[in-house]
Amino acid sequence: MQNPITSLAFTDLEPLIFGAVSLEAADRGLVPWRLDHRERAFFQEPLERTANAAAGVHLRFCTEASALKLEFGQATLIGADDSAVWDLYVDGKLFARQTFPVGDDRVWEINDLPDASNDIVIYLPAAMRVCLRRQELNAGLAPRGARPRWVTHGSSITHCVSALGPGEAWPAIVAGAKGWDAWNLSFSGQCKIETAVARQIARQPADRISVCLGINVASNHYALRTWISAVEGFIMTIRDGHPDTPLLVISPILSPPREEWDAPPCKIGLRTMRRRLDESVRKFQTAGDANIFYLDGNQIIGPGDEHTMPDELHPDAEGIKLMGERFLQCMPADWVHQKALACISSRK
Repeated sequence: MQNPITSLAFTDLEPLIFGAVSLEAADRGLVPWRLDHRERAFFQEPLERTANAAAGVHLRFCTEASALKLEFGQATLIGADDSAVWDLYVDGKLFARQTFPVGDDRVWEINDLPDASNDIVIYLPAAMRVCLRRQELNAGLAPRGARPRWVTHGSSITHCVSALGPGEAWPAIVAGAKGWDAWNLSFSGQCKIETAVARQIARQPADRISVCLGINVASNHYALRTWISAVEGFIMTIRDGHPDTPLLVISPILSPPREEWDAPPCKIGLRTMRRRLDESVRKFQTAGDANIFYLDGNQIIGPGDEHTMPDELHPDAEGIKLMGERFLQCMPADWVHQKALACISSRK
């Protein structure tokens, strides 16, 4: 007997979408945003554009289907690529990777899914505005239950446009290994320590949070005094919404030309940033915050890893995978195991 077809219009897809802060009904479909699109007037245009890119956004569900069809449109938001990679994982392992050109009507058909009940994750491309329109399967599906939610914020180094596929961005690697769902609120070139972004993070349900701060404002943005004030205010704003949630502050990874960049008033070297971020975290700890932690970015990519950064700034695809492996090795144990007093694991 042939299995019935399950057809989901875009209005039915919302329970399957993870990693998006908001969803906009537009262009005959559903467009994921990594900030609240209703507040776009408060985001500078480069941040608004980058927040509309679908980095880390994924569909997650369980099904016995052997065939799947996903209909969507996509448009370039970062860089000049005219195509993008999509990843499909089955039970935690990469099953299919497909490149699609930009355009309004695209269809991904997979007809050889394993004959069993499978956990499916479909990662949307990191640099594209994606409009999800329809999904069909030759069996039923069920949304997966909530997993611990990790909200991470950073620059292009965490946005990971250069990964081999969106499922190999380093936050996705870490989340997969730990059984978490990652909300990747990282914005290429736009990690500017802005209050509007801190407020977005403060409002997001989260079991743990990490913020990687510094690289996008090392030059021509802040004097050292105002940068420290901005960083500490950014953390305070997150704490307004998450007073007890485990919070990890990550300093910049290695970038050889920028290590000793200090040139007042508005150039801050990465060595100085690491030292001052460590000092700021210690201030919060001394003031009674037992759930804030610091991680030196050099532990993730540091001296000896220069070969992973062709431009001496951005890790390449192998470097991004290395970042995931290193982060799993060196993230503070208390950040991983400490439970927030108001844990949201049971919530979507």
